[in-house]
Amino acid sequence: MEIVNYLFTGIFMMEAIIKLIGQGLFVYFRDSWNTFDFIVAVSSAVSIIVSSQSSLQIRGTVTLMRSFRILRILRLLKRGGRSLHLIFNTFVITF
Repeated sequence: MEIVNYLFTGIFMMEAIIKLIGQGLFVYFRDSWNTFDFIVAVSSAVSIIVSSQSSLQIRGTVTLMRSFRILRILRLLKRGGRSLHLIFNTFVITF
């Protein structure tokens, strides 16, 4: 399971870096979904680094970050209208 976590974190980081280089810093962060993707990718990488370099048990934090990754699916469905935005906002407020 951890290998899959590393794989997806690497893919998300590469996507963010490529988009950042291709679009430029200011254009990239104008889109709120790009900002969300960037935060998820960086926080996932940080949680992996912290958990590998520390003896602290941060299972709850890692689980929380994995649940935010699920929200990336909503980005694919962003043309779904107001109801998906309502679901997304409810999920974010819940955390």
